[in-house]
Amino acid sequence: MKRILLLAALGGILSVTSCKKDNSTPSTEPLKMEDLIVKEGFDWSTTKAIKFNIGITDTRFANAEHSISIYDGDPANGGNIVSTGKASLIRAFIEKINFPSAVKDVYVVKTSPDGSTITEKVAINNTEVSIAFGQQKSSSSISSVSGKSSFSVSVDNAACPAGSTEINSNMNSWSSVPAGQTHCVTGDVRIEGLNIYGTLRIYGNVRSENLSVYGGGKIIIVNGGTFTGKIFQNASNAYVENNGEINTLAYDDFFTGGEFVNNGTLKTKRFSVNTSSKFINAGEVNALGAVAIGGRNCENKGTFIIGGNFSINSDATNFINSGTITVTGDMAVNGTGGINHHKIDVTGTFYLNSNSSSYINNCMILAGNEFHANAIMNNYGYIKAKVKSFLNSNGKLKMYSGAMFSTKDLAINSTIEGDGNASLVKVTGAHTVQYNMAKTSNGAVFLDLYSNPSAKADVYIGVSGCNPEGYGVPPISYTKSVNYDNGGSTLIFEDNWPSKGDFDLNDIVISYKYLITKNSSNKAIKLEATYTLLASGADYKNGFGVELPTLFSNAVLSDKSNASIALEQGQEKAVVILFENAREVQQNWNTVVGNARSASVTYSFTITFNNPVSLADNPFDLNPFVFKKGTTVGRNEIHLPDYRGTSFAGTILGNGDNSASRYYLTKDKGLPWAVNVPVASFKYPVETMDISLAYPLIKDWAKTGGVEADKWYNNGNQEKCFPVAE
Repeated sequence: MKRILLLAALGGILSVTSCKKDNSTPSTEPLKMEDLIVKEGFDWSTTKAIKFNIGITDTRFANAEHSISIYDGDPANGGNIVSTGKASLIRAFIEKINFPSAVKDVYVVKTSPDGSTITEKVAINNTEVSIAFGQQKSSSSISSVSGKSSFSVSVDNAACPAGSTEINSNMNSWSSVPAGQTHCVTGDVRIEGLNIYGTLRIYGNVRSENLSVYGGGKIIIVNGGTFTGKIFQNASNAYVENNGEINTLAYDDFFTGGEFVNNGTLKTKRFSVNTSSKFINAGEVNALGAVAIGGRNCENKGTFIIGGNFSINSDATNFINSGTITVTGDMAVNGTGGINHHKIDVTGTFYLNSNSSSYINNCMILAGNEFHANAIMNNYGYIKAKVKSFLNSNGKLKMYSGAMFSTKDLAINSTIEGDGNASLVKVTGAHTVQYNMAKTSNGAVFLDLYSNPSAKADVYIGVSGCNPEGYGVPPISYTKSVNYDNGGSTLIFEDNWPSKGDFDLNDIVISYKYLITKNSSNKAIKLEATYTLLASGADYKNGFGVELPTLFSNAVLSDKSNASIALEQGQEKAVVILFENAREVQQNWNTVVGNARSASVTYSFTITFNNPVSLADNPFDLNPFVFKKGTTVGRNEIHLPDYRGTSFAGTILGNGDNSASRYYLTKDKGLPWAVNVPVASFKYPVETMDISLAYPLIKDWAKTGGVEADKWYNNGNQEKCFPVAE
């Protein structure tokens, strides 16, 4: 509210009219804002809320977390980070964020645990952005070979083909299935012996000690079918596909001499795959004794339970585990090109022997006893040895970004190397680490040595589906307010509510910015805010406060820069009052060019939330307002358009010039009492200057409902604006 402001200019004394105009001295300039035809429903907002739903489909790192960063421009060309967080295969990054309406595109960057990045440029034409980040293609990364099966999984549960021979009774003498023919077993039968050159399809239950498959022959056990007995694969191109159940426990071992695909269940004493064979398990293999793999391009995609020792023989190449392998005995890797994409759990000792040039662990290896490396272990995931680990003279441990190696004791006769971002070696017992560390030019390995507390590592390795242990304190993720890195935004107010003012919007001018700290669930845990009072062009004793999107009981105020900052008692939501009388804070208005100025006054504070605040469905919207000093319940408050008053506010709708249906907009034209401008150093209008004269493009912006001239605040008439410092 402006009454009479006296000023000296050119040696004369001039009187300046107030917000509430004196009818005897009418303004010589029309109130241009009053002349506007504002598009129906326009809310005068210079920002828009965009909901981001960012998922991960990149399976290279199992359930490990990927970092997500959202930029308001191209990060390669100075774009600013607006928000950061985490996403994984099992949890998306979901957040609703305010952007300036003028921003048309954002950049979303995914950083994987190995340090590789993918950047997506996304148009924000709608209210929601959904992205599913997959694997980045990189020929230089060892881990980029992950996810490729050696051959596809076959699932054949088709009906018996027309023209086939049906077997539904016992066969008490030797017989054969000729090449090019199909025989279907549909009953519960016993077969004395059968030489298979064609295709035998088992739909029922077969018992036999002599099923022999020759070159080109096939046995297919469909879903629901069972076989109990012995199967002999007598050629490398003999094919067995199990979609039902094979049980050899009462007879003999299961030996694969050809190609074996298991989508069902295999129960056997021991299991072996010879040199020229192919084997893939997408179901369950349960072997009571030892298992030996010697084939090429074999893979476990399902569950592999081994009751004895497990050996990947020296003639085995590219054995891939994408499922779960559980070994009661020891496990020895002698073959080359092996990769673990999921979980290997060994009760005994894990041996990586010198016959194997290297091995890649992309997820989890657990050794209940010891871990021995006589070759290169490339660790992108998590390795745990409960008793002791040995890095022998032919061995080496290479740690890649985010990897963790955890052991009780550690004996080293070789080196540990790091590549990419930080990784961790954790030793809880005896060690010889300090003399055997190395790092590559672009990587580092951190140590946590319990025998040396001073060697505590300053690194964070997150708990994930691959790493149940984790380490350290998670890094902080955050969300910044609009234009944060460029200084923030500016709030401009008229204070004559519920009556219309003169629309110079300089009765209270205050710039602000804030930073939201989030937890690992992407919920707000802390607010750090800064507000700076720039001008107070009115006689009213105006106070200023901010309502937060959480209950009063959930907010704890700290780190306040001024004694006047306080949580307002009795409010339903948390309301922070910065000052109660702008006239006591600033003696001068700072709205008349040539007059003495008062210094701007900065208020900063921190709010910690007892219970984290969700950001998934609503942006972290602060609700700033001006109020009259000394009033509480039923007080006059002035908020941004369509924002409600606090629980202390009086009647708003239909009060004075206020609309009967919309908050803080005039009833005749839908004009505002406050505007939020996404510019920190906004040059607000000089005293009594209608904002539409100082910023003519605001008229086009309002008439088109924000479609046109959405950067009107960048095109002011400087002669009609107060010279705010940049």
